[in-house]
Amino acid sequence: MESENAAAGVWDQIRTVATQMGWKILGALVVLVIGIVLIRVIKKLIYRGKGYQKLNPGAQNIVRNIVNVVLITLMVLTIAGILGIPLSTFITVLASAGVAVSLALQGVLGNLIAGLLINITKPFTVGDYISTGTFEGKVKEIDVFNTVLVSFPGNTKVIVPNSSLTNVAITNFTALGVRRAPIDFEVKAGADIAMVDDMLKKTAAGIDTILKDPAPDAFLSRIENGKQIFTAVVWTTSADYIAGTTAMTEIAEQTLKDRDLVPVASIVQLDNPS
Repeated sequence: MESENAAAGVWDQIRTVATQMGWKILGALVVLVIGIVLIRVIKKLIYRGKGYQKLNPGAQNIVRNIVNVVLITLMVLTIAGILGIPLSTFITVLASAGVAVSLALQGVLGNLIAGLLINITKPFTVGDYISTGTFEGKVKEIDVFNTVLVSFPGNTKVIVPNSSLTNVAITNFTALGVRRAPIDFEVKAGADIAMVDDMLKKTAAGIDTILKDPAPDAFLSRIENGKQIFTAVVWTTSADYIAGTTAMTEIAEQTLKDRDLVPVASIVQLDNPS
């Protein structure tokens, strides 16, 4: 009789626990479904906001990742509380796991934070031509972890970790919208200086992709190995830099050759093409 009562008591306890767990599991499932729906609604509201729309694609990608992590973490913590898992224990486990993961992924997290800083401070944007001393090229993409450059010459793809771009001096050649280009030409010794100056200025003035203001300039910059080195200084928009300097070089060199003023093939020096 006593054994039967004990068995009945145990069974009652099991049913009570099962019932309680069943309600908890059901509640957790309900919260899971509602949480998924709410997460979708919240994400849509954020992504349609004017502030989000003003961000560049790289910053938008970072915001999406952060929003996903925060919302999913909140939902998991809520479900854990419903199931009776002590939040303090849960948070401790998450913190321990977070420390382990952060130690293993220091470089990745560093690049993520650096990518966020780049998108906020905007030392450069997609389309700019930049140089860091080590890396140089046109910015094609600013990703969450890396920045993609297209190098010149060669048209090669260079993937630079974002953390490498936040602790160095960056030269942005296109940020101001207008660029200055000094171009050197070799001329035979004894050539009329005023005539060559005038010819180079008129050549620059006749090229559509070279700006008229500031006006092109030209002068005898030095004499080397029995040759006169004339420097033509022209200004172009950042977008027309290659077209303008290339046209100036080709037309001016051909004019010098036609006038028999070139001792050897012209040496052209351009400061960082874009």
